[in-house]
Amino acid sequence: REAEARRRAVDHPAVQAALEAFPGATVEGVRSVESAAILGDAPQEPPGETGEGPAGEGTEGELPR
Repeated sequence: REAEARRRAVDHPAVQAALEAFPGATVEGVRSVESAAILGDAPQEPPGETGEGPAGEGTEGELPR
């Protein structure tokens, strides 16, 4: 079952794109979305997506000084 999950993950277009973007990268493990959410590893929204900095101010794409 694990080998099949790994094969399916590696064959996924998003994973293929990531492997192409980062030469030498490897798939170290595969987890289901359900188990990731249970373990608290659910994807988080990256900072700056709302256009606000850590204190609620700033411009999207601007680095803190």
